[in-house]
Amino acid sequence: KVSSFHRVRCSRRRSWEAMATLPRGQGQVYASPQHHLWAAPSPGRRDLGNPAEAAFDVKALAFVVQLDPETSETVIAYELPSLCEWRPHEDIEVETWLQRWLDQGHDGVLQLNSRIVVGLAQLIAEQPEVCPWLRREVERLEQAIAARLRNWPPTEPSRKGLPRTAPDALNSPCTAEELELELYVALDLLAQAESFPGSWELASSDLAEQFRQVAFGWIFKLDSLYGLSLQGQPDRVSAAGGGLGASLSLVAWDSKQVLELLACPFFRPPEITIWQFSRRWRNSQGAAKSEAKEFAEALLWELLPPEKRMEEEREEQRVLYGQRARPKFRRSATMPLGLKAVEADDGPEAETRDDVLSPTSRGRRSLSVGDAGIHPSFTAGIGIEKFDGETEPEADRVFGQSFRRVPRQQGCQSRAFDDPDAFFTEVDDRRGGLRCWNAAGEKDIIGAARQMVASTTAMSSAGGRYRLDLRVSSGTDAEAAHLFEVGLASEPFLGVSFRVNGPGAERPAEFPETDDKDEPFFRLVAVPDTLLEGVRIVIEVDFTARTASVRNLPRTEEPQEPTPLGAWLDARAMIRAVRARPAGELNDQLFREHAEHLHDLIDQGHLDGELAGVVLDDAGARCVRGVCVPEHPEDYHFYVVVPAGMELEIF
Repeated sequence: KVSSFHRVRCSRRRSWEAMATLPRGQGQVYASPQHHLWAAPSPGRRDLGNPAEAAFDVKALAFVVQLDPETSETVIAYELPSLCEWRPHEDIEVETWLQRWLDQGHDGVLQLNSRIVVGLAQLIAEQPEVCPWLRREVERLEQAIAARLRNWPPTEPSRKGLPRTAPDALNSPCTAEELELELYVALDLLAQAESFPGSWELASSDLAEQFRQVAFGWIFKLDSLYGLSLQGQPDRVSAAGGGLGASLSLVAWDSKQVLELLACPFFRPPEITIWQFSRRWRNSQGAAKSEAKEFAEALLWELLPPEKRMEEEREEQRVLYGQRARPKFRRSATMPLGLKAVEADDGPEAETRDDVLSPTSRGRRSLSVGDAGIHPSFTAGIGIEKFDGETEPEADRVFGQSFRRVPRQQGCQSRAFDDPDAFFTEVDDRRGGLRCWNAAGEKDIIGAARQMVASTTAMSSAGGRYRLDLRVSSGTDAEAAHLFEVGLASEPFLGVSFRVNGPGAERPAEFPETDDKDEPFFRLVAVPDTLLEGVRIVIEVDFTARTASVRNLPRTEEPQEPTPLGAWLDARAMIRAVRARPAGELNDQLFREHAEHLHDLIDQGHLDGELAGVVLDDAGARCVRGVCVPEHPEDYHFYVVVPAGMELEIF
């Protein structure tokens, strides 16, 4: 019994065999012409597997891909007439494109751009059978844009301080202004694709979110390093492309996008700039009351001037309570919204005085936690007032403009490779900061061309807290990046030698220095572990608690445990005390034996009274016992080692 499937199969086999016996040219299988509406793209006709490259057109404010002439002719002649049944199209960009290439019979090679990619994708999805070639080219455009965003930016614009770049060697095909426009065009494209789910897979992919985070960092970087301020962005983009850039303004962003930008930790410009932009956006959009706290929490309060903190407080009162009068109270240097304070008694003039916000102002009141809780930036700041009424002292800032280059000592093994002419510094008088970069090349020995800068600000080891803020702007991928270090130094301008086998600054030991425990340089090993390119690092040294702490600002992870300084400070104090003694006293063997014998008698109780007091108070005898304290505590200085290829900002 033969099944029907078997009969059909045999019938087809006989027909194929019969066709094989026909003369050549007869009985060929029919295939639709390449220009037919139902024809699918043939890989044999053209190699469409090669990815297209999307170029950015500054005048059109769009990513552009140009079709090859043969495909362009096919699409214009056979696919565009059946693409859109209802005209004009609701998307003005798509309608303009259709008028140019379909209605006007434009001569030339067809171009696709990112301004129409979302609208075209929707048209193609409605009837994909009528436009196979156009569908394939739109997909190639999407892939090309995705590839460009994956490796964005294609090149960094030239500027002073770019690693391995001297000030007179600025040659980049892309300017900062062009890169800025490309950035906002890409963000606007992703926002459009998100508003039409399914029109473009890239909009919902991990690549899209990755690009957004990179873009937020570059928005701040363009302000910090290229001078393209946040405040001037709406005016710059609105004038671009003959008015096409009006929709790219930051003022047109929604609150979610703005808050994500304000929370970005990378390359943050001066906090006053971010505060000004926040106020401008809130005034233009009329931010809701519920958003006032979120915007306040996005700011770094410890970096804002006191008068701006007071202005932000007034704005909070106006938004939350309208025009009703509220009690005047003092705000801590790091106090965010959501904290309550006790009413002050300084009278109506208190709210106009800058010292009201000083952590050391008289008449301070203790703070209590409000219902909104405490933002992490509060506990990470300086000048914090504890809730038990005790005020923690404010850390003294060590500013970047106090740093100077430290020369190498004669005995440094890598002195022959020192290239001070390739080390550049720029002082920002307005902000009190320093930018420095090492453009030296290292062909023979990695790390031989590193440079050290140290602060001229002396920090007394007798007590107190000191703070240094810095940021690595570029160069964390340099070959010598692992040699970057920050630490404390005693008399750094006497010169420095660098170890050839790894990080570490040193000087030849001098009496009575003996080993690494009492050397004049103390490297803070927590700094490289905390380092993130573009993120501010705060180093605080507390000589009272004898610890050093390192943290990111804004906080990106849990800070490490403070580094203990006690053993090193004790060893350095002992050295200072010994050097203050008369020359040769501690080298006298008879004196040392006599001092140790007298102390043994005191310990055994055979020597007491006034004579025992004289022995215990004798500085020379105490030095022999290793418990001497110098009359004048030693001063220390912050130092930073800048490897070749690294750029640094010290605030």
